[in-house]
Amino acid sequence: MKKSDRISFFFGIVSICAPNLGFFSYLMVYCSFLFYYIGIANTICFFVLRRLTFFLIIFWGVLIAIWNEAILKNIIRQPRPEGACRSSYGMPSGHSVFAIFFLVWAILEIIFGTRKKWRPGTKVAVIFVFLINTVLIPYSRVYLGYHTVAQVIVGSICGAVYAILVYLVLTKYRVKIKKWIWKLKFVRRYGLVDDYLREGERPAHKQNIKRKTLDLEINND
Repeated sequence: MKKSDRISFFFGIVSICAPNLGFFSYLMVYCSFLFYYIGIANTICFFVLRRLTFFLIIFWGVLIAIWNEAILKNIIRQPRPEGACRSSYGMPSGHSVFAIFFLVWAILEIIFGTRKKWRPGTKVAVIFVFLINTVLIPYSRVYLGYHTVAQVIVGSICGAVYAILVYLVLTKYRVKIKKWIWKLKFVRRYGLVDDYLREGERPAHKQNIKRKTLDLEINND
């Protein structure tokens, strides 16, 4: 692409290719950046609200990023489309993986998991917002020339599979995983709140407080 086909952001520090500089191209660029907006928003929510759910999203996101970007792409070694602005491998599309992973995991948790006690109207509204903010990401990567259709489809399938596997692992081993998390020093120091709960389940951070209180009473005796 020509230099004029680049759209620059943040005083030229970040630039992205686009077929033209029309409104739709800017819209597709915005959709492509949604991947980063979601990550930034989740990180901010984690530090402000101190919720376990946001920690889990970051944790699994980092693991999937390492697997997809550093390992899987270098195993498949399929180049991006001709004329793409980036020279790294493109199979599977990382943006598609994370977008669909986030979407499918959220839907599973809302319908079957820790958020199934929400009101039907709330569920529909939240799922709708997630859909709007994720389904256009894979399409934008093809439109902007960063990936082929096949790379985006495979990335979306991988994201859905990863989400299902993560959901099943967290469903079966949720209590053990949370016990392991609460053994981490920075979790105890930061005061993380366990909001990743099923109905009738006691928060792990309150169990931890109870154990500390009991240990203190025993030591005083």
